[in-house]
Amino acid sequence: MNIEFRHIRYFRVVAEEKSFRRASGILQIAQPALSRSIKQLETILGTRLLDRSKHHVALTLAGNVFLKKSIMFTEHIEDMKKSVLLAGSGKIGHLKIGYSDFSMSGRIPYIIRKFKSLFPGIHLEILNFHSAQQAQMPKDKRLDVGFMTILPEIAEFSYFVIQEDELNAVLPVDHPFAKLERTLRLSSLSREPFIIGSQKYWSHYNMLLNHLCLSAGFVPNVEQEAGSIEGIIGLISVGMGVTILPSSLSCYASPRISMRKIDHLHKLNTALAWNKSNIDPIQKTFVDHILNSYGEDMSI
Repeated sequence: MNIEFRHIRYFRVVAEEKSFRRASGILQIAQPALSRSIKQLETILGTRLLDRSKHHVALTLAGNVFLKKSIMFTEHIEDMKKSVLLAGSGKIGHLKIGYSDFSMSGRIPYIIRKFKSLFPGIHLEILNFHSAQQAQMPKDKRLDVGFMTILPEIAEFSYFVIQEDELNAVLPVDHPFAKLERTLRLSSLSREPFIIGSQKYWSHYNMLLNHLCLSAGFVPNVEQEAGSIEGIIGLISVGMGVTILPSSLSCYASPRISMRKIDHLHKLNTALAWNKSNIDPIQKTFVDHILNSYGEDMSI
């Protein structure tokens, strides 16, 4: 016969109360049944745990050791129970969050910081992927949720827009257009050399950029590609060209560039995306936090 959890619980109460009578009252079991259970435990262990007399119960040396171990065991079980309940309710665990370069330039870092402060038991793995990559990852669980700026049409996904950015012209600070006080016409950039993101990572945004320019009557004259926002801004800052980027990227601005409003009304949305057909408790905790914090009026 193996030791059962009831053996440990019964013994601990008897040992702490030093009385079978009081222990039976606390445990709500008959005193003879309690006594049999303790004797059964001693038989399993092959040693006496208690010295009994008519009016007194005392721990043996073995009983004292078993009491200390039983306290540790009980605390471990309680801790395990709490951890399981927290995991089941989405309060502890691991969450993989994807983000694009554009999305991390706005309010999302603050959203992540607030979530981490509210749920310190959830370890966040924050991974940089462009939107097209993110669109595939929740399907195979390489990502749990993603912050996307170019929103793919995927039926299994739910989206929640958390940020809207105007698109601004980015110019060298000494460019003639940088000194204009009025809103810049997009068509006025038709003869300018453009610095854009590399096709490998920025293909969806480049398609949007082409569409905007075509709607303004021209095809952008691409002078150079760069692999990151920092690279694009660095090249513009030395006068190699211009580009169009979301207004939230002003945090990357340097004294050598100028960001100007343009007359085109198109905005770039950043949304939280998740696979609605396969959501686990931790994902639900994160999604619910976003929905509750930012209101459903922006959901799509």
